[in-house]
Amino acid sequence: MKKIISLTILAAVVLFAAVPAGQTKNKSYYSGDALNYNGQLVIASANTGNLEIFKLNGNSLDRVISVRPLNARFNRYDSYYQTKLSEENGHLYAYAITDFKVDKYDISALSANPALVNTISNTYWEWYGDMDQVGDHFLTIGSQGVKLLNSDMQVVDSYNLKDADQYNIRVSEDGRYLLDIQNNAVQVFDRQTRSIVSTISLNYNKASDNRRAAMDASGNIFVTDDFYTKEFSLDGTLKASFRHLDQPGYDTVLTDNSVYFSNGVGVVKLSQDSLKLQKYRYTGVYGGNGWAMGLKAVPTDNGDRVVVFNGSGILVLNQNLQKTAFFASDIAADEISATPTENLWLKTDTNSAQPGVNLKLSGGGFAPNELVNIYFDGQSNQNAQADNQGQFSANLIVPVITMASTTPSKAVDIKAVGATSGLHYSTSFTVSNIH
Repeated sequence: MKKIISLTILAAVVLFAAVPAGQTKNKSYYSGDALNYNGQLVIASANTGNLEIFKLNGNSLDRVISVRPLNARFNRYDSYYQTKLSEENGHLYAYAITDFKVDKYDISALSANPALVNTISNTYWEWYGDMDQVGDHFLTIGSQGVKLLNSDMQVVDSYNLKDADQYNIRVSEDGRYLLDIQNNAVQVFDRQTRSIVSTISLNYNKASDNRRAAMDASGNIFVTDDFYTKEFSLDGTLKASFRHLDQPGYDTVLTDNSVYFSNGVGVVKLSQDSLKLQKYRYTGVYGGNGWAMGLKAVPTDNGDRVVVFNGSGILVLNQNLQKTAFFASDIAADEISATPTENLWLKTDTNSAQPGVNLKLSGGGFAPNELVNIYFDGQSNQNAQADNQGQFSANLIVPVITMASTTPSKAVDIKAVGATSGLHYSTSFTVSNIH
């Protein structure tokens, strides 16, 4: 066990030496995304297998969405791996990766039932590991390299940059370069020339496990290895450095004037122009296995908010690295997400009725406890809540259906759609004309 260094030494060398993350019975957070949406700090992570969306509410971090991808072919839930938030035309979207598929959710309402608005599945068996954003385009980072998607999620370009640790690839601030940490170096890939233009040696004990560099708008590269935070020019010239304790250098992120980095035991804030120390924070006190890895720094009207994916939970710090909020992990490491327990079915207590008549609709095969949206002849009618077996019942009133006055009846569809799973099923119903 590494011994704790005194506070006097800490002041000189900046951050604490501590015992690495201990074992936990709950799943850990190590990466995710965050942004400022209409003055609201929104955070996303897929580390638990669910796409989880959080919002900052004063000193509380509230989880408002938790969804998991349903594999309808095998009637089971799979896992999401990574997620990316994006504000588009005033709407907030979350992109979530699972295997060889990307799902796009509209989460603007920040409510429990996001709308799945688009999905892509590649046909060449490429497994996706991460995503990033370039303007209104997106990058998928997968086993076969990096691909550029337009806003309709169509592949428009690709780049031959591969890394087994796909999380370690990040796009530069201006979108031109891809920064990849592997083989104890940061490689700079130029999207214009489609080539690696710089390879800068670093000093990692193990150059894997969520290591990320950043590049500012001027082309300066900021990266933290296991001993120093360093600033390089594009050609690899060292411009400045800052010594931290001999801990793993994980993530380095930038705001207008500051550099933040994580090294497991905590988070450090440096000035961007000189890498001078401004603040530091030991984050292990916020959970028994606190271990700072992924970072996001989000400018707000009240200064930066630093989001730390801290092992035992998600931590939000202010610009002085003081705690604003903390969400403790509550999903068991061995939890198996509930799956539908039967095939889809839907039935009514009568096969026909006139408008205004009460009708009982029952169904099953949906995800346990999910909201089910009911449509009558294509028009939204009402919602029902599935029980823990994925079954529901609802009392409907037969609506007025447009039909010719001489038509005695009209056959229509009643459709039930799982708001979370996307599972849907229809049954036929006859509406009698009123004479």
